[in-house]
Amino acid sequence: MGFSLKYAIAGAARRGSEIIEETRKDAFSFMDQQLNSWNEDAREEKDKHKMKTLRMTNNMKFLKGRGFSDDQIGAALYEADGGDAIVEHIKGLEGAGQTVPVADIITFAPGYEASGKTASDWLGEAVGKINAGKPIEEAVDGGLSGMFMQSRLKSFEALTGQDPSQMRAYARADYEYGEAPSGATVTLLDPYKKAQVEKTIGGTGAYSQSEFRQFESAAGFALGVNVGYDVSGNRITPQGKENLAEMAQTAGLLALQEYNRLQTPAGGGLTESQAAVKAAEFAKAQAKQLQEAAKPAGAINEEEQIIDFSNMSIQEISDATRSQASGLDPSNPDDVKKINDLLRQAMNALIKAGEAAGMTDPYAEAAKEIGMIKKSITN
Repeated sequence: MGFSLKYAIAGAARRGSEIIEETRKDAFSFMDQQLNSWNEDAREEKDKHKMKTLRMTNNMKFLKGRGFSDDQIGAALYEADGGDAIVEHIKGLEGAGQTVPVADIITFAPGYEASGKTASDWLGEAVGKINAGKPIEEAVDGGLSGMFMQSRLKSFEALTGQDPSQMRAYARADYEYGEAPSGATVTLLDPYKKAQVEKTIGGTGAYSQSEFRQFESAAGFALGVNVGYDVSGNRITPQGKENLAEMAQTAGLLALQEYNRLQTPAGGGLTESQAAVKAAEFAKAQAKQLQEAAKPAGAINEEEQIIDFSNMSIQEISDATRSQASGLDPSNPDDVKKINDLLRQAMNALIKAGEAAGMTDPYAEAAKEIGMIKKSITN
């Protein structure tokens, strides 16, 4: 049988059609998988973004109703939690019958000029605007496969009314944000602690105000921060040292409790002056312990971990620490370092356990427990 050009051309055409059909099916299948995946992820992300927008809108209205300026509200909305902690802090103050210090909660660096933006402007920038970017059709490669993909995208948009580029952006949570107000500082003082301080400073006792401030100052000296009060009795917090100032305040409160205890029979029945000297040293020690506890997690290498405190209760942490320390000699320089490392690790564990248990001030409670453990070691 001789060669037939007619059949050869027909066979080639048939094979060419098959290749085109296979390419079309592959392109459609790939694009359908992408569109289905984007659609599912985008729907979930849209719901999350809608809830975030609603939550931050409520925070904006709440702060506006409390007299915060537009720029202060902008600073709050640009916090990692969208201002949730600030709102909860204010609710706590109001629940404790405290005045809300609007001007002190969110402050700006000297020389700051108002932006002129409204609270709604800040909200829109902080929540984020979807960044659709380049249309997907333009991003698809050329060629036969790309042509089929573009065709599928256009069909999808025509049938569903959805923009594939925007859907992809939502699926990737690709947003454009504005810039937060520059030079803003947020300072939150625990309502319970604030009430304690004001009760102490405003007390009627002959020594309550002066001694609290004395102990707070001693703690501040240990931390390298100068804590003071203006002529109206308002607390002055040094710029950039808010955390240290709060530690000094906590240590001062603990020292005041120790000062009162030292004058009881159980505490040794010391005179006021004797108790004041010991309480001042106590304040310095507590301040340093709080500072150590505030060091970033992970500062201690895993292999240096003395005790695994994971999943332990507060009592279990205390018992394990005492047990470990019982074999160490505080007069031995090598053991002193081990004791300090042990107490630092225990302090971190106690704070975490206290936070998990919902304590009002886990730092203070942890510091008290560490103080008792340290006392048992040296006795």
